[in-house]
Amino acid sequence: MKNKTFTSILIILTLFALVTVASLALAQAPQMLASIPKAIHPQTDITIDVCMHDEPSSLYWYGPDPSVVQWHVLSAIYDGPMDTRSYTYQPIIFESVPTLDNGGAITETVAVTGGDLIVDSSGINVMPLEFGTSYFSTGCYDYTCAITYTGGLVNMEHMVITQTLLSGLTWSDGEPLTADDMLYSFNLNAAPDTPFDHARVEHTSSYTTTSLTQTVWIGLPGYFPYDYSGIYWRPMPEHVWGAYSTAELISATVSSRTPLGWGAYVIDEWVPGSHIAMHKNTNYFRAVEGLPHFENLIVHFGTELDGMLDGTCDLVIESSEDLATLLVYDDIGLFEVDVTESTTWEHLDFGIQSAEVYTGFAAVTGAFQDIRVRQAFAYCIDRQATADAVFANLGIVANAFIPDNHPYFPPDAMLYPYDPVQGRALLEAAGWIDSDDDGIRDKDGIEFSVTLKTTDYAMRYITASLIASQMAACGVEVIPEHYPYSEVLQPIWPDGPIFGRKFDLAMFAWIVTNQPSCELYAGWNIPSDSFPGGQNDSGYNDPDYNAACQSAMSSLTEAKRDENFGEATLIFTEDLPVLPLFQSLKIGIAAPHITGFVLDPTDGTFWIVEELGTGVQGNVPPSGGVLNSPEDETTYEFPAGTFTDTVVITHTPLSPVVLPSFGGLAGAGHFFSIEATLDGQPVQPIQPYSMTIGYTDGELGIIIEDTLGLYYWDGQAWVLEPSTKVDPLSNTVQAAPDHFSYWALLGEPYQFRFIPFVNK
Repeated sequence: MKNKTFTSILIILTLFALVTVASLALAQAPQMLASIPKAIHPQTDITIDVCMHDEPSSLYWYGPDPSVVQWHVLSAIYDGPMDTRSYTYQPIIFESVPTLDNGGAITETVAVTGGDLIVDSSGINVMPLEFGTSYFSTGCYDYTCAITYTGGLVNMEHMVITQTLLSGLTWSDGEPLTADDMLYSFNLNAAPDTPFDHARVEHTSSYTTTSLTQTVWIGLPGYFPYDYSGIYWRPMPEHVWGAYSTAELISATVSSRTPLGWGAYVIDEWVPGSHIAMHKNTNYFRAVEGLPHFENLIVHFGTELDGMLDGTCDLVIESSEDLATLLVYDDIGLFEVDVTESTTWEHLDFGIQSAEVYTGFAAVTGAFQDIRVRQAFAYCIDRQATADAVFANLGIVANAFIPDNHPYFPPDAMLYPYDPVQGRALLEAAGWIDSDDDGIRDKDGIEFSVTLKTTDYAMRYITASLIASQMAACGVEVIPEHYPYSEVLQPIWPDGPIFGRKFDLAMFAWIVTNQPSCELYAGWNIPSDSFPGGQNDSGYNDPDYNAACQSAMSSLTEAKRDENFGEATLIFTEDLPVLPLFQSLKIGIAAPHITGFVLDPTDGTFWIVEELGTGVQGNVPPSGGVLNSPEDETTYEFPAGTFTDTVVITHTPLSPVVLPSFGGLAGAGHFFSIEATLDGQPVQPIQPYSMTIGYTDGELGIIIEDTLGLYYWDGQAWVLEPSTKVDPLSNTVQAAPDHFSYWALLGEPYQFRFIPFVNK
């Protein structure tokens, strides 16, 4: 009886919590309308409203304060020139991405002598060639083959990169966009009073134009950057800015407030503290494709979630709001939440090679020098459950220093599913047993009790606590210690607890770039007196890994990069110098009617702006057809004879706040319109068609599933479609209506009465 009573109370409390969360979400949402307004249909909306929490200080590309929000805004007026998607370059206004494989990049032998500027064997430092300088001779691309200069004429190599613009490009004012605008941009960057990073300029031997569409960059001898394909200077409008000095351009309205571009939109005004308004660029090079779809774009500042709820916003590119809260609104149908992995990954670091001054567990026992112990942690920690706890059941487990979908991730990488039995077996094989049955393993009289140093970021309290409880089940005591970032991660060797190599376990995050950061765990990158800025805090040092990483970093062709980074990643997953935990997430929000919004892990811009549209469209001929809307799991099938002519079918998801009140019913996250047009005029089907809608348990929320149904608006009230069939096993609703309308998936909510509970 006690167990049954407890279970009943638990069910009641769970349902109460669900109702409370959903009710709070609905309470914050705008009130639904009493009837369908004339302008409800998003197809008539010619303006897309984008909201950002922060406002950029300037839109001048070479200004002193670059920021993510600046890049987002500039993406609307500068399309490309080259995007980075899924860890690879994508040409936008260039004909191709120059590589050694396609001939767009080449290396040439050049004779140099004492006093000539070169890049030394660090691959970074620019200096004159002089006696004792370590440099790359012809055919050498990394320090393992570097030689020392002793005088005279020597041969080195430099890179030559050719970038070719698409023909016919124009600025938004109609003036031709040419290679000369790229050369002008280079000169702006090179100017001493331009407050922008000059590193790429300083590594340049020459930058010239060879035609109206082509630039040629030649690097200093010895300079072979990993990202050589992305060496270019984005065009700047010399015909407009040429009258200004480089110092004036920093604050001039024409460059910092309303810069001219070639992209999808043109800036009309910037009202500080409020918004930036833009209109469609009629000279956009993709205008022949019907892009962009919206006539106007308005970027609002200072709002995210509130703006989505009150109807101000159609889109938030990257949200900082709580994911779990956003998903509640998503289930209700107020907007769609888009999630992808970010380039940030969390990891648990082992104290493999501690500093001599450290006297903690890792240093005394050397336990983490045993690969079996490190692998045991991988099996004992439920990384998927941990990631889900942090990211509202949408967690993505990390398995290496690059994500699983990276083009260089090897198919034979070693993976570690949650298997505490295997973890315990590995610990026992390494000699760690619980000799006194106190729940903590020991060896040579020392208990396996370790501290975990990390920051006081809220997410790390959750993660560290879960790691501690999961490792306890494997007989290892983990004691989390949380510190401010400035105390635990900022200090370098020898003072910092982490980069001073004075820890048992540590937890923090790194960022994945286009170039996989295998050097984070290379032996040459261990913090020490000779290299206080080292990043390899674990002290891991494996010759095979070092060689693979060095070869990967100096590889210049895709085939060699794939081979060498794959080898380094494979060794990493076998040796586990650190335990990857999970990827952080990027979160975007879109109104239900917005289509085409996609987040990318590596592109931090608003690269998809021109593709955004409303609804899903398709042509259906008299012979019939199918229309699928994957974003809201809705599929239509039109049998032959549904229409006498070929029509355009449009399915448009809607927010419930633009629909009439549902009365005593509750929505299950699906609200939409379906219409057909012939020559722009609406038409109705002449026979029934079928629709299938998939719903989730989260969307069902507080609705009694047996009461779920598909309803349409008849102009006066919501009416249950009589052909509705609900399949609770597959979570689908099917119907065969004979008309088009506004539709909503509705049902009766649970009703609760408070009944005092007396435990006798």
